[in-house]
Amino acid sequence: MMTPFKISTFTNSITIGWEEPASNGGCPLTGYAVYRDDGLGGDVTTEVNEVDDPLITGNPTLRQATITDFPADFEGVVFRFKVRAYNREDYVDSPFVRILNAGPPDDLTDAVVLVKQTDSYLQVTMPLIDQANVGNSDIISYNLQMDDGHGGDFYSIAGEDSLSMQT
Repeated sequence: MMTPFKISTFTNSITIGWEEPASNGGCPLTGYAVYRDDGLGGDVTTEVNEVDDPLITGNPTLRQATITDFPADFEGVVFRFKVRAYNREDYVDSPFVRILNAGPPDDLTDAVVLVKQTDSYLQVTMPLIDQANVGNSDIISYNLQMDDGHGGDFYSIAGEDSLSMQT
């Protein structure tokens, strides 16, 4: 079955993808439609972007769509989506997928600052992300990384797991 999956999320859009149905029912596919719920657990009946969106319908080779149509106050809300595949005779609905409408936090505007350095440790301060710039979802952890000082690969030194450095 063509269960949709998340490709990307940003603060104002969600891009989903899907596979072609395993069977076309004996007729070639003619296109798709994508539906979402209201973000409150209601029925998944709202066709996304616009009814009969020309970027989605009539395109049997389409395998992804970017959703930009959401109700007011949708930030940080989990939406359910389904894809409907059409042929000349009928349609089939996919299972639902749940996706949080949130994007990555904004880049840090301030750099990590070296406070103290000895032969055995470094002490640094790092800025926190302003609550207004968190991408519609609370910050739950920070991860501090460093390289070898010669432009090598970065590795985690604090905050690598979800329990470390919780805010």
